[in-house]
Amino acid sequence: MLQGILRNNKQVLLALIVTAMPGIQRTLLVLIIQFRFGLQALGQFTNDVSIISMIMHFTAIGWASLILVRVPATEGLDRLFVIRRLLHCIYPVLAIGVVTILAFGFSPWVFQPWPMVCVLIGWTGYQLIRHFFVSLRDYVPLLFIDLLSTGCMAALLLFLSRSVSPMFSFGAPLMTVTAVGWAYLIYKSRPFNDGRGLEVINDLKSGIELGMTNFFSDGMILLLGPITNFLVGTGHTGLIGLVMSFLGATLLFPRALAMYHLPELVRANKQTPADFSEAFHFFRRILFKLLMITGVGVLLVGTIGGPLVFTEATSLNEAWAIFLLLLAITLVNQTGLPDSSRLMVKEQSHLMMRINAIAFFTFALFAIILSWLDAGLTSLLLILIGQLAVTTWRVLLLNIYARRLHYGGQVEPVYMPALR
Repeated sequence: MLQGILRNNKQVLLALIVTAMPGIQRTLLVLIIQFRFGLQALGQFTNDVSIISMIMHFTAIGWASLILVRVPATEGLDRLFVIRRLLHCIYPVLAIGVVTILAFGFSPWVFQPWPMVCVLIGWTGYQLIRHFFVSLRDYVPLLFIDLLSTGCMAALLLFLSRSVSPMFSFGAPLMTVTAVGWAYLIYKSRPFNDGRGLEVINDLKSGIELGMTNFFSDGMILLLGPITNFLVGTGHTGLIGLVMSFLGATLLFPRALAMYHLPELVRANKQTPADFSEAFHFFRRILFKLLMITGVGVLLVGTIGGPLVFTEATSLNEAWAIFLLLLAITLVNQTGLPDSSRLMVKEQSHLMMRINAIAFFTFALFAIILSWLDAGLTSLLLILIGQLAVTTWRVLLLNIYARRLHYGGQVEPVYMPALR
């Protein structure tokens, strides 16, 4: 029994580290770029990465969510077939994403289109490979891949000429991992013929729905880079990138817990409703405790390290206001993870998409109006306050509809009768 407990604790610890690695990776890159290239280059990098992240919700995130749900429900080589079939869906969507970046390459919103294309392709494949290993709970090889790619990125940024774009140093290792990983998966899944690909259209629909769901959820945060660049310039955009990278590294631990428990929820869903309910409530209790601990830890680190970092971009009071608002937005957003996971297990992606879409367009309209007023930092702070309010509303809606679904319609919707 003791060995089982230790083994489970080790798995949870590995899951937390592996899921936090992208945030740690981004924070390290941001610090190196600020140190070697300056805050203006960091602002351009943050702007371009925000645009890539928005597009990647359609090229990677939706399919990664399908991997987390479907791979644990299969056995043996069928798991590889899940990936093989999803690749048929990803290629055309990825091509559209590349064309979109190049089409906007001559606009003032995009700084480095060709390096952005490399990052988009590499990041898409990298995310699919990562989520495949996470769905299998095979964390050791994934941790090795993460550490190797992060080390390569840091080395390229530190030792290549300053004339080489930081975006290239970010994308080159990702492209390498993608090429090797995709080739391996395609080779190992050769026994499957295209006759089983008749369900690709359904996969395409589900993947796009999940991608749009995550886009509308995360899009409010991702819009902050271009909005900040428009309102107050690349200096404050670099500050936003620095804060969000730090929050991403620390607050990915709750998301890691969600990813770790999602396969367990999938298995419990195939058993009795009581089993699923027990697994869900255990997951929610642990997540909320972790959010409380993480929030206090982030405040302590920000109090100690903030004055050393924030003063380059703006006054300390302005930086603290931005930091605290972003922290509150991120914490509230992650309290919706249990209900999002519950809806995802039930494959209710269309319901999540509609809730997130209404919240996203509400925020977008609010942000457009304040950006049009062009009040500089005041507009930015009001936009952040509005985002906090809309995020809270979205989390409440997810809870209402997840409970309604779980209890067979006993919980009536309150805020959105249009979704009946």
